[in-house]
Amino acid sequence: MRKQGRVEEAYQTILPMYKVHHGHYTTICMFWCGADMAKLHLERKEPQQAARIIASLQRLYPSLDDKDRSAHQALLNLAIELAKTETEHFSFVQFMD
Repeated sequence: MRKQGRVEEAYQTILPMYKVHHGHYTTICMFWCGADMAKLHLERKEPQQAARIIASLQRLYPSLDDKDRSAHQALLNLAIELAKTETEHFSFVQFMD
């Protein structure tokens, strides 16, 4: 779904699955759907919603198999974009902790 551009639908589909099963593929799917949603919120100028999702992605990341570091790079890119627009509710310094 997300590769077809149905970002919100994909996110709403994976949420209930991930709540009950934290397997390899559901974790990967949850991360990338969440990253897409954070990006969408940033594009819509909704930084607080993006910040909430990015914080969730930070908590999820350690359990993610990311050998090629693509998820790591995506998370950093999201944080950088958020830091450009949201200074009241987001601290890049705290993000790096």
